[in-house]
Amino acid sequence: MMKRSLTRTLCLMLALVFVMTIGLIGCGQKEAPKQDAAAKTEEPKKEEPKKEEPKKAESKKLKMAMFSSEQDATYKKLNIVESVKKAKNIDLEIEKFKDSTDFENAMKIRKAANELPDVFGLKPYQLSLYKDILLPLDDTDFAKNNLYAKSYAMDGKIMGVPECSFNEFVWYRKSVFKELNLSVPKTWPEFVEVGKKIKASGKYVPLLMGQKDDWTNYPFTEFMPALIANDGALWNKMATQDEPFGKDGPYYQAFAKYKQLIDEKVLDKSLLGAGNDQMKVMFGPKKGAMAAFGAWFYSEINNQLKGDFSDVGTFLLPIGDKAEDPFRTIVMVDGFWATPKDSKNIETAKEFLSWYFGKDWYLPYMKDRALVSTVKDLKTEIPAVMQEALDAQKYEAVVYDAGNDDFIKLQNATKFNFKKMGQELLLGKDMNKMMDDMNKAWKAARAAK
Repeated sequence: MMKRSLTRTLCLMLALVFVMTIGLIGCGQKEAPKQDAAAKTEEPKKEEPKKEEPKKAESKKLKMAMFSSEQDATYKKLNIVESVKKAKNIDLEIEKFKDSTDFENAMKIRKAANELPDVFGLKPYQLSLYKDILLPLDDTDFAKNNLYAKSYAMDGKIMGVPECSFNEFVWYRKSVFKELNLSVPKTWPEFVEVGKKIKASGKYVPLLMGQKDDWTNYPFTEFMPALIANDGALWNKMATQDEPFGKDGPYYQAFAKYKQLIDEKVLDKSLLGAGNDQMKVMFGPKKGAMAAFGAWFYSEINNQLKGDFSDVGTFLLPIGDKAEDPFRTIVMVDGFWATPKDSKNIETAKEFLSWYFGKDWYLPYMKDRALVSTVKDLKTEIPAVMQEALDAQKYEAVVYDAGNDDFIKLQNATKFNFKKMGQELLLGKDMNKMMDDMNKAWKAARAAK
């Protein structure tokens, strides 16, 4: 009995301990904080407004016309189309013509049809031909910063801005001169003699001049009269004379020198069967000994020679009969950029030309073409192969003027074309009759004014 009572007491005590332990455990736990109802409901995410892509500016269109193959080669090399698109968002369309004659013919037709390109290049003498349809550029910075633009103004207005100036050279193969024991000529008789010796060798064309393209005789028929007269504006002076083609005049004297080259077979009729493109490529493989061209010829033969000018030299064309005669050379200002006043894209044309004459495009372009800058604050250097000619000879520079309005009118009235006259002389036309006929026509045209 006592044993059963003890057992019951022990069980009660154990139960009490168990209940107390559970209570203590429960008291030790922290009550979880009550969450606010609003906190339990997640707020919907706000959608950010979509950003609109900025609209691309519409590209500007521009048509450009030019006729220089050397220019075209550099445009392709430096990728002018992509460059101006990236810099100014201008879509440039370029039309190229074979030469200045093809260009002039096309522009005359387009001028009549009011379909001229927005920007086009001109030779100095063409400024007068197109001045009535050109936009004056005096208000532009690229015209104000040009060294020569004002000098070529028409009626006091800048109608075209020149991109370059350059000297004229005779390019020659040094190894040919060494082989034939020739020295660089310092006078006109020496130049003729060098040509004769090259011709006599039977191995080389003395002077590469593809006369199928009449313009290639320009160093003799266009520039030499101005050198003899020491007057870059000779054409303007001739416009004041009744008979400027007489024997005592610089024009006759220049043609007499040119005829010497023909009479001595330095130049012959075979040259009439080939154009400039056919002849100039003969310089690279050394099939010709000399070529009379301006600094622009550098880029042509640079491609042929792959940059190796070790066998190429230059000298200034001598025109004096004696060593003591003054030595003169032509400085040419060229590549006048203009825009027609009725263009639908005048502001884009101005923007393009401003970029064109800026350092980012202009300096690499001029360097590749080896031409001298016409921009006041942008200087360029010519390659050593041309600098050697300028360093070797003391000379007087004659800056060429292509002729004023009076001259152009007389030229048109008389159909005076020095390039054609050079061709005709090569064909055997009598020079004295040629000059007499021109004097009669010139005098009659002046009297009819």
